[in-house]
Amino acid sequence: MHLSPSGLRLWSQDKEAFILSQLRCREPQTRSQAAGSAFDCYVKHALGGIDFESLFDRSVELQNRDWAREHGKRIFELYDLRPLREILAKSDDVQFEQKLTRTIEGIDFLGKQDLSFKLYGW
Repeated sequence: MHLSPSGLRLWSQDKEAFILSQLRCREPQTRSQAAGSAFDCYVKHALGGIDFESLFDRSVELQNRDWAREHGKRIFELYDLRPLREILAKSDDVQFEQKLTRTIEGIDFLGKQDLSFKLYGW
């Protein structure tokens, strides 16, 4: 079972609603979701953490790829990476797309942490 921040919030608020949400058929990815996923791929690639094409292919559904590639890049070009680059330059153990697994009340969950790092001296 994949766990997102919104899924974890739903689990903590209403376990029955969470379980039902996981049993339903997944809706197709919207263009907005696809553009956000593409933006995420551009950021991680620019920070040197991940291969753009392989992450893009896993993150953006086929029907949205051309549109998302263009619009995700437009969003990325407006984004200022300098503060994040400065933080990561002072950091250790930088990892992208780290898989996390936890068992909560007998149910196994899988999540992906977008970015993790350790700041020097913290």
